[in-house]
Amino acid sequence: LTEALTGGRLRGSGPAGRAAAGGVLTLYAPSFWASGSSYSHLDEASYPASSGNALMTPIVMYGEAEREPGPAVIGMLNDIGYRAGGDSGGAIDALYQAIGGGSLLGAPTSDELATADGAGRFRNYAGGAIYWTAATGAHEIQGAILGLWRSLGAEYSGVGYPTSDEFAVPNAAAHGNGRYNHFQNGSIYWTPASGAHEVRGNIRATWAALGWETSPEGYPTTDETGTPDGHGRYNHFQNGSIYWTPGTGAHEVRGLIRDTWAALGWENGPEGYPVNNETGTPDGRGRYNHFQNGSIYWTPGTGAHEVRGLIRNTWAALGWETSWLGYPTTNEYAVPGGRAENFTGGRATWSAASGQVTLTRS
Repeated sequence: LTEALTGGRLRGSGPAGRAAAGGVLTLYAPSFWASGSSYSHLDEASYPASSGNALMTPIVMYGEAEREPGPAVIGMLNDIGYRAGGDSGGAIDALYQAIGGGSLLGAPTSDELATADGAGRFRNYAGGAIYWTAATGAHEIQGAILGLWRSLGAEYSGVGYPTSDEFAVPNAAAHGNGRYNHFQNGSIYWTPASGAHEVRGNIRATWAALGWETSPEGYPTTDETGTPDGHGRYNHFQNGSIYWTPGTGAHEVRGLIRDTWAALGWENGPEGYPVNNETGTPDGRGRYNHFQNGSIYWTPGTGAHEVRGLIRNTWAALGWETSWLGYPTTNEYAVPGGRAENFTGGRATWSAASGQVTLTRS
């Protein structure tokens, strides 16, 4: 017993406490026996004053004030049976009965339990789970959506607690037999073809504005992910992508325009991030995206090509695709002494020596 309670090796085993503490719950066990050494106190050095978790350390320092219990403390209280997250007031059982009970979720496989963050309650079933908080109410989650949500951290994830039950998308048979749950800060969508993926924030708002799963993008095929350059976030979808940065907002790019942008290096290429959604050209023949440093234009006859810098500025001043130059038919390429680009009506050549753009007709 002496060895167990000294030497700094004592750890808490309660699952909620350990989860809230990041996996390791360090208890107070100094090298020499001291007043307060006990399985019921958290380690003084690991949980400093005013951290909330210091509420359960053995020593109160001068001027120390612990006004709210920290997550590890709440987890410990939940482990010993105190319902720090409150009680669902029967809401979990009421929802279970309302949705058909065992016919949808199967038999219960756990008691009603407190969530690790102490804010909610949940019960596991053979086919899913029901989660409740006072703010969100009780909602059921199933299958791959539940699996993804828990892998992302459940209530600690970026999407928070569920705010809807799992539903089929409208006209599901015509739209990939998709299903979804909405959450406090996002949504998780699933289809047999795309799997389950979360989408949130401004990316989700853009996708919603485009028509959710009925949009040209289709369903998400990745979770929201940070860009390699560290400046942005993105989701890939079945038919395109939505990219976001604080400076550009969230915009979709798809089809051959997206393929061309990808071939140039995505956001690390010369174009940078998209600054508008894909849009039809005024002449009705093409499509385009503008980017931070250029544009990509597409027509069925010319394909998708990027145009940037002074060549783009000159083309824009002439009237873009409605000018005599027409649409770009190549990407910008190197020529002796400068850069050039071909268009349906001619060629634009930039001279490094003069800094000027020369136009020639086909």
